[in-house]
Amino acid sequence: MVLWEGNRNGKAPDGAYENWASGRPNNASTGEDCAVMAFEDGSDGDEGEWNDVRCIETWPVICEVP
Repeated sequence: MVLWEGNRNGKAPDGAYENWASGRPNNASTGEDCAVMAFEDGSDGDEGEWNDVRCIETWPVICEVP
């Protein structure tokens, strides 16, 4: 699933929903090709907003099954 096309000035494909934190995605560290949702206020965005991270990092996951 593609969440974003292009760089910081890119766009969600076909007008898909997106909720990036201000200035994100920014690829601050080489290889920030995965997205996470911030769950507390902080420098990586406000609660509920997305941030780009390196894919080798481990993050908690929530999945909804139909």
